[in-house]
Amino acid sequence: MAFTPRLPGAIERDILAKILGRTNLNDVNVGSTLQTLANAVATELSSMEARMFNMRRSFAIQNSFGSDLDARVAELPPSGIERLTSTNASGAVMKFTRLNPALPALTITAPAIFQNPSTGINYETTTDIVFAAGEQIKEDIFVVAISPGEDGNCESGKIITVIDSGLAEDITVTNTKPLTNGVNEESDASLQARALRFIKSLNRTTPDAVEFLGESFLSSDNTVFRFAALYEDNRQPGYSELVVDDGTGIRGQDAPGQLITGTVPAGGMNYLAHDFPAIEDLTVDNIVITDFNGDVIPILPSQIKSIPERGIIYFDDGVLLGGYSYQISDYRVFKGAMKELQREIEGNPSFGNTLTGWRSAGCRIRVVYPDIQFASFQVNVIVDPNFDVDETLAAVKDAVIEFVNSRDVGQELRIADMTREIMTTQNIVSISFQVAAGGLPLEDIFTTSGKEVIRSREIDINVDSVF
Repeated sequence: MAFTPRLPGAIERDILAKILGRTNLNDVNVGSTLQTLANAVATELSSMEARMFNMRRSFAIQNSFGSDLDARVAELPPSGIERLTSTNASGAVMKFTRLNPALPALTITAPAIFQNPSTGINYETTTDIVFAAGEQIKEDIFVVAISPGEDGNCESGKIITVIDSGLAEDITVTNTKPLTNGVNEESDASLQARALRFIKSLNRTTPDAVEFLGESFLSSDNTVFRFAALYEDNRQPGYSELVVDDGTGIRGQDAPGQLITGTVPAGGMNYLAHDFPAIEDLTVDNIVITDFNGDVIPILPSQIKSIPERGIIYFDDGVLLGGYSYQISDYRVFKGAMKELQREIEGNPSFGNTLTGWRSAGCRIRVVYPDIQFASFQVNVIVDPNFDVDETLAAVKDAVIEFVNSRDVGQELRIADMTREIMTTQNIVSISFQVAAGGLPLEDIFTTSGKEVIRSREIDINVDSVF
């Protein structure tokens, strides 16, 4: 029901009309005692109605700000939401190079610490890094800024100092892509938008609800995903994939799964459990079943069904007989934020207050890496003569990479939009994009599926000054 506060004049007229209509008093001229009293009462009532109106409006999320907004979103069912605190920049952006490739196998135990010397911000790995014998380069290593907020964001090629790797041999490091997902405390506008998405997500099973979870999820190491999109596979009814990304085409959040061995109990079984969530379906190549004599039992792909996000492999009846031995090996599982998000989706009755689950009965939702389509092209610019050419070219390159890497999951790269963005933010007179140096003009780039992201690395973009 609409509520419009009245002005003092309207209230005063109503008061005087009632007095004249119900009493013998008639001295209501301006300045009279009766008019002065009526005006004072009307002014106070108008002020009260205005305060009531503002209080009423403040209960709408769109009209609340600051502490009032925090109070409103805390009241949302079932237990409210909170303003996101500053989060740490993170991403699979690091490249490690051994200076002596002839050395034997090497493991760099997490956390190894590295630094951006231009800012003094340190970054650490979250999983062990394993070099095989003779292997010289490891790329797409996941790191997290130790300091929260936007201070942890950095351009490509800035993290170059080894602070503590626990190793005696020399290793060089660098970030081949920028880090951009470190954010300061959530703004009112962002919290308002997220609260409205939260209201839509209360049923927990719609695409909007699951995407809200992906974009709002805060991991135990204080990292977030910038992008989340639900991909529904029409060929598998009831099956969906939540594709998440931090702006780098996220990688490096997986590790080897545990070796699983055992003996089937006397009554037989129709499933085996393994470390989870696995990054992909397990196949017959990951499973070895032996009979009472130690002979390997052949398994057909049609005899098993892998549910990697829950760590279960179902078998047809008669495959796992009592007394058979089994082994599950050579698979990888998610760690860190990817693992925590998957467990949030699955839920856990033992922790019903926090892990309530986000999928419908009989349905599956897997958290997965995006498919990456790397965009590589030539950029030609005319630099404003009032600015340094080399500095401007470097700034243009970083701006182009940032624009490409800000595309959402499944979003196309529009050349017109990129041109407008770079022309607006950089010190240049003109810009053009080509497939390669001296090649054809670059056309809009489209993703091939709703699971793909368009990304660019330092090596993918070349920027030249033309006159």
